[in-house]
Amino acid sequence: MKSKPIEKTRTPDSEAVTVFLDLSEHCVETAARSEHRRLTRKAIEQTEDAEDLAGPLDLLHAFLTGTDFQRVRTEDPRLAGGQNLQVVLRRGDDGLPMLKFFLG
Repeated sequence: MKSKPIEKTRTPDSEAVTVFLDLSEHCVETAARSEHRRLTRKAIEQTEDAEDLAGPLDLLHAFLTGTDFQRVRTEDPRLAGGQNLQVVLRRGDDGLPMLKFFLG
């Protein structure tokens, strides 16, 4: 899986965490699980940077545990993967994980 680095952007009230997922080879669920595993390994190996990874790990965990992936892939076939597509995972105004699409 080709993942881009975690991007953090500052907002007036807090720091917004953004995770990029590449769907060219995997569905959104597999891409999210792979990124979660990668960040977990990185947090274990580099304890000094572990605090920076807490936000993305929390976001990915909320996405993985709170999403009906079968329904999501049925409703939007782009999320089944195999396309030149990347998605941005972030929290919406309601605090829930949300996806934004863009071509890879």
